[in-house]
Amino acid sequence: MNPLDELKRLYGEGGALENPARYKWEVLYAETRALVSFENHQKIMGFYKQWTETRNPHYLDWIQLILIQCNATPSPMLCNIFAEGAALRLSGGVAGTPEKIIKDSAKAYAFRVMMNLIYAGSTLESASIKAAFQVQAIFKTVKPYKASGLEKAYVKEIRASGLEAEHFEAWDQSTALREDEGSIAFWNDAKESWPECDDDLTGFRR
Repeated sequence: MNPLDELKRLYGEGGALENPARYKWEVLYAETRALVSFENHQKIMGFYKQWTETRNPHYLDWIQLILIQCNATPSPMLCNIFAEGAALRLSGGVAGTPEKIIKDSAKAYAFRVMMNLIYAGSTLESASIKAAFQVQAIFKTVKPYKASGLEKAYVKEIRASGLEAEHFEAWDQSTALREDEGSIAFWNDAKESWPECDDDLTGFRR
């Protein structure tokens, strides 16, 4: 049974109506996982999460751009979501700017990289240095983050908040959740082989 059929079986008509937001998330997750690569899938789900929290349709523009770059056709759920965004624009309810989206996405991506590298055995310092390099390479229009700044922000926003421990516990308990972030072998290799940022992006650590 494919993931979409399994979701429909688990939720049924009534279940989807009782918790439409959760149902929409899980259907979108299953549909887009089959459309694009792991990395692009994570970006799409991140942009969708931001859309649900901010109602800023610029996040949907970035999802469409990813699909175009991947030569992928929007899934049925994505078509419905894009229609929601179009309706918001027509009503004049647009909020936020595309520049902020890019900056926030770069930071979120850095945190995800760091969390996975740390789970694979990297130190916080090493993970931040590798993440700074990745952000600079991928998000070329964003002012580069210094590794020291990423390290401090990660401790405050991810570790101190309990998000790191929550993710690690979930990954320990579920191979499927762990594999959604990429294979253990992938991150073990990244820990050893991914380049580090130049000295000018290392920053100052106390």
